[in-house]
Amino acid sequence: MSKARYIKLRSTFLSFFPGSISYYLTFQEQIKMLSFQTTICVLATMLFSIRAISATDLQFYNQNNCAGAIIDICSNFPEGECCGSLTQLWTSVQAVNTPPCFSAKTPAKTTGFSAQNQQPCAVLLGSGIPCYSAGSQIISGATYQLLAVCDAAVKERRDGASKDEKCLEPDLIGYIEDGVSYQLYKNGTTYAALMASPAANDESAVGQFIQQNAERVVQL
Repeated sequence: MSKARYIKLRSTFLSFFPGSISYYLTFQEQIKMLSFQTTICVLATMLFSIRAISATDLQFYNQNNCAGAIIDICSNFPEGECCGSLTQLWTSVQAVNTPPCFSAKTPAKTTGFSAQNQQPCAVLLGSGIPCYSAGSQIISGATYQLLAVCDAAVKERRDGASKDEKCLEPDLIGYIEDGVSYQLYKNGTTYAALMASPAANDESAVGQFIQQNAERVVQL
């Protein structure tokens, strides 16, 4: 039988028995289909993973209106809990990388506090959406609240959360350039090397060091 006649007969048969298509595909076609299905599965897994690791950060700034290149960060931070310090003060703070709400990020209200009785989030200073700016370097801690919950997983975490009375401290230092935050973990050896170097006293040099040695990068 000629190849052309085989293809014609095969097409006619499949038009009558569409449920048997996968059985009568050639070996090469089945391999191609399997490869395509595998690619789809991998892409779906990657998208799920990206969504799963997406979590809200609290970013502290030394300038008003959440401006400035060098920041301190509480990463992957739970809603409603306090992040702050008894040894450091900031001028403004905001919640970033909030979960998706339809086609945009969920809006968040960020609240700043000053310390009292060894508690960084003791005295309420004020709130802003998404940035709270105190006007001077008096913020010792902050919390945030999501103003909408469009993601079922976020709602489940919120409803099942138990508040931790212990205030956690920023775990990262960051440098912002062109909407990208380059970050170093404060408990790592790279950060320790930065603090021990002459660059630690030069903001420009600190930013360059963080950018070149970033251990975490976040698109803002």
